[in-house]
Amino acid sequence: MIEGGFKTFVAGEDLEAHRRVKLSGTEVIYADAGQPGIGVTEYAVSDGDDVTVRLFTAEGTFEVEAAGTFSAAATLYGADDGKVDDTASGPPLFYAYEAATASGDLIEAIVVHNLDTSDIAVLISDLGTAVGTSDFAAYVSDCATNKSDIVVIKSDRTVSASDITALRSDVTILQSDRTTAES
Repeated sequence: MIEGGFKTFVAGEDLEAHRRVKLSGTEVIYADAGQPGIGVTEYAVSDGDDVTVRLFTAEGTFEVEAAGTFSAAATLYGADDGKVDDTASGPPLFYAYEAATASGDLIEAIVVHNLDTSDIAVLISDLGTAVGTSDFAAYVSDCATNKSDIVVIKSDRTVSASDITALRSDVTILQSDRTTAES
């Protein structure tokens, strides 16, 4: 059983730091374009060495390597060799907390946790207003600029302003099929 957000695996190939990996038997190898993977490497290792992986279930943001350029608040997908990019391939994996100005940039990113962006509404706790998916990128960018926390709500119904007002500030995710997950 894994307790905490890290697990040590054997590398199935040479691996760079801050790249997404997937299981291949009991080893880990790069997750390529369209493949979600299990987490992000903490440091570079050679094939056959032990590598610590920060699992996607870990709390907080992740440092990941960009495959190309993209803006802060971009929705990021898996790219080849464990990198991330804003070119859609497979499920969305992260929201960029920082822009990437060149391939190889290490950027801070927020894990999506398999939320369907068509079902996302966002609570802006400091303003007390809700925005829809079309404004999500602007919201994340504003949070990055103002160093605010991001709160995401997933629901199978429309979220009204009164629903938003009723939520406590420590709620991070509310899913229709379970109770609130508190920070």
